[in-house]
Amino acid sequence: MNYPAFDPYQMLLRRKQREDDPQSFPVIQYDENDIRELEEFCKQYNILGFNCGKMGPKAALNMLKNKLGIISEKIDNKKILLG
Repeated sequence: MNYPAFDPYQMLLRRKQREDDPQSFPVIQYDENDIRELEEFCKQYNILGFNCGKMGPKAALNMLKNKLGIISEKIDNKKILLG
């Protein structure tokens, strides 16, 4: 068996070219209403910025509300799981 020669330098160059290529990153489209709702919430509570990683706007909004202790939904019937 004749394997091709492994060249770590060439591998790093190819990886760097892929990272620099803007088309290699997927563009995720989110719902405009979710984005607007998150922006309004941040304006209302004077939040200038936060890091939520790759989280979507709806999940980020729920995380912020949870951290600030804001209850948005009224829960009338709480059920306890048996098990």
